[in-house]
Amino acid sequence: MTELPPQLRQVRDFFFKQALALSPERTYLHQPELIKNQTIFRLEDLRKHLNNPFLDLDFVQIIDKGQLVDLRAARCFKIVQRRQIKFVNRLVLQQHLENGAACLLEGVDILEPQVNQLATALDRAHSCTFSNAVVFFSQRGTEAYRGHLDTDDVLAIHLAGAKKWRLHRRQSPRRTHLVELGESEMGPLEAELVMHAGDVLFLRSGTPHQTYCSSVTTAIP
Repeated sequence: MTELPPQLRQVRDFFFKQALALSPERTYLHQPELIKNQTIFRLEDLRKHLNNPFLDLDFVQIIDKGQLVDLRAARCFKIVQRRQIKFVNRLVLQQHLENGAACLLEGVDILEPQVNQLATALDRAHSCTFSNAVVFFSQRGTEAYRGHLDTDDVLAIHLAGAKKWRLHRRQSPRRTHLVELGESEMGPLEAELVMHAGDVLFLRSGTPHQTYCSSVTTAIP
């Protein structure tokens, strides 16, 4: 078995030795500055993927002014020897991002070997788990999600910038009405914290939360 690089080991050890050892009544664990000068995933890595003309747009969501953008206009093709060669018009994505849009990139555990290594290590916590790595890119006043809760535990690594998290009392498991939660639906507020680059947060499933971006920021949950 290949040994993990130092930064991935730090995250793995935090998850196995601290997060999984939380008492049942604790719903989150925030570890500031766990990773110094983190290189697990950087803004330039996100830029690389979004500029890739062969990016699978099913992996991408753009949220502009609170609305999910229809990316069909970015799907292009050219004819080469009677074959359709499909590619992405990155100018469509770029225009929305320049307007302050947020971006969500799925499948990072597939796209990035180092993130895949980490996901594989975390999957060993239980016999039937399958981690999914997503990168959120937020800009001031723009978030990919409003108030919501997740049906699985979340491990968030803050990559750049700063972001406020508001965490509410954990709710009973359910599979419907998970997103677009109003303040009353979120329940009692239990904690507020600000995450900075290198911070790591473990959040139990069913914990309603909302994030607020005060700068350009990225995170892997």
